[in-house]
Amino acid sequence: MPNLVSSSNLKCIDGGLREVTLLRRVPAKASTFTALFIILHGIALMRVLSTSGEPYKAVVDELIQDAINNGTVLELSTLESTEDRPLPSQWAPSPTAALAIVASLLAHALFVLAQHWSIRFKTLVQYSKTNRLAPGNYCRITPPEHQGKADIVQLKRSHHGDFTLYFVFQRRKYCVDDTTGEVHMLTCPMNLPISKYTNESSSTKGLSTDEVQRKQDLYGFNKVDIPVPPFYILYRDQILNPIPIFQILCCLLWMMDEYWKYTVFTFLSIFGMEAGTVFQRRRNLLTLRNMAGKNIIPISVLRDGQWITVMSDQLVPGDRINLSNDFNTNSSSSSKTSPTKSDNTERKSQEQVTMIPCDCLVLEGSAVVNEASLTGESVPQLKDEIETDDDDMSRAFDMTGRDRIH
Repeated sequence: MPNLVSSSNLKCIDGGLREVTLLRRVPAKASTFTALFIILHGIALMRVLSTSGEPYKAVVDELIQDAINNGTVLELSTLESTEDRPLPSQWAPSPTAALAIVASLLAHALFVLAQHWSIRFKTLVQYSKTNRLAPGNYCRITPPEHQGKADIVQLKRSHHGDFTLYFVFQRRKYCVDDTTGEVHMLTCPMNLPISKYTNESSSTKGLSTDEVQRKQDLYGFNKVDIPVPPFYILYRDQILNPIPIFQILCCLLWMMDEYWKYTVFTFLSIFGMEAGTVFQRRRNLLTLRNMAGKNIIPISVLRDGQWITVMSDQLVPGDRINLSNDFNTNSSSSSKTSPTKSDNTERKSQEQVTMIPCDCLVLEGSAVVNEASLTGESVPQLKDEIETDDDDMSRAFDMTGRDRIH
């Protein structure tokens, strides 16, 4: 059963969101606006049909009256060959009717485009505020200034974890408390007490299968997933931007002035340039996706009391992994590490390069790590195991300060 909160504006505790508004979709609102435009189109079309041919008839009557007044004979061939004052089409409607149908179609087009350009206008047309926390409802997210555009995302329910409702915005996962409506950005466990990382029972047994499944559902996979939309979706979004739409409307004005050749070439230029932009954008996305996929490597991990080999994208926070090369040849010496946040760095040596598939806390052993891809420092950094005989094992792990070398 959906929970009720005091207000539709949810409180963001962390994550840097400026505003989170709870919404529910109201299909009747959009249907009402569509019906109004259909009625408006019908009225304008009826006006066009009822006045069809009136301008032509008025001009012909005027020419006939002039011929009678001048005592001349007016022939049909003379009317059709008039160049200084061309006759309107026999089916042309009155100017007011033509203006009405153009205005109704233009208003409908701008109404649809405004929903694509403005999130607030889209909210006004398709949604209404609510205070019910339930999967299937939506959240309008407004980020801080100069940190991206606002968007409407759907609330979903997670089957595991401390929070049951969540949404994804700017590739970050935010969890919503069912009772208070507070929004928390999901972060990896980087500030737990030291004893949580060095617990002997979990170090010897590792995570269970149920724990791995729960954490994968909560945190997702340990990889950078870059989706590549189909060409037609990217092209549609590119064409619907304000600048291409303005250029298309200007071309339509030229067409009304019978400059159809200029209009055709301008249309081809607009659609061709936008297609080139989309091709380049899609090529860049494919390149980034291929680069991210190359960092997925096999890794030794301790689960259910046994060392097994899994792909690095299957790792979850809390896993015990082994990065020692000797371990893979059944050597007795090994170094165990505990991931705290997904990322990619490299460790290079003269004999072999070992990829570190995530941010880790060194529990046993030591390593020399090249962090140039992260910090820009060319000098490799020495990482030593964390001290388990620390007097204050209840203190929080300080990744950027005291425990930086671990």
